[in-house]
Amino acid sequence: MQRYSPGPSSRSAYIFSFKMPYKPPQAGEIVTSYELVGGMICSYLSVLYGKRFDSHGAVQSIGTYGLPDLKEYGELVNENLPFNSHEVRRDFAVELNLENAKSLLPLMTGGVDASVLRVFRSAAKFYHHALQAAESDPEVAYLDLVTAGEILAGFEVFSESELFDPIMLSALKKLEACVDCSEDYSVLKRTLFQVKRRFELSILRNIDDGFFIPQDDGAINFSLKKEDISQRIKAAYDLRSNYLHSGRSFGPWVAPSSSGHEVQIGKPVVDDAKFAKVLALAPTFLGLERIIRYALLTLLQKHGVPIAVKDTVA
Repeated sequence: MQRYSPGPSSRSAYIFSFKMPYKPPQAGEIVTSYELVGGMICSYLSVLYGKRFDSHGAVQSIGTYGLPDLKEYGELVNENLPFNSHEVRRDFAVELNLENAKSLLPLMTGGVDASVLRVFRSAAKFYHHALQAAESDPEVAYLDLVTAGEILAGFEVFSESELFDPIMLSALKKLEACVDCSEDYSVLKRTLFQVKRRFELSILRNIDDGFFIPQDDGAINFSLKKEDISQRIKAAYDLRSNYLHSGRSFGPWVAPSSSGHEVQIGKPVVDDAKFAKVLALAPTFLGLERIIRYALLTLLQKHGVPIAVKDTVA
């Protein structure tokens, strides 16, 4: 079932099917259910193509049958948003042909290290949910993207010199060298987990110059730029922290819009100067979405998963 013409109601529906070896159930054994596979596949496809995919439920699984839930067909979306449009994304430009989903086969056939698969699957789940929630609840969608970045940060390994500034590093070295301070050193090292710094570094490690291709439209001055990307990544994490620790809402400031702006236009007017600075620096949803997708696809490429971008599609 397809609706080819671009528009607010444009949607296509497909069936993903697979076979599993039959194993007669034993007494007292719980039969494996594969109903959750649909959501997992949709999250993989969302990252690959940079488009919203929805799972409509299983129509057949281990001998049971059902009807797909097509409630999304009654929803209207903004067709100008990059994850809803019929246009190929401007970076990691995977052509919108399901044949290109074969790039993901290593994720389903054991061709990827288990630790990489675990991290990608978990982060892709939050990225996928972010696309689904972006128009109805941009605040939650933004937090989903930050969570995806945190999962990626937990996978990367960093040296002390990368995580700590020179002053903190010097203090740690002095404690480490102190004969009577070993316990204090251990406690301090565990406390200084540097979550925001890991978040920043893991993303920077997984984006390159190809990410900073200017947009072709009027939004060119409001695209993410290399010279301040580090500050903007940290500000995205600060928005998350502000929300969790103070409940300070930020959804309207980051909501995706047809303008395609990845950064704020001007300085937000709020009652707290520090929060206004964070809002001004933080990427919009569209900016952070592009960051997280790029980082996740780079992770796959680094670990042997080929991404068939448009220029190389046969």
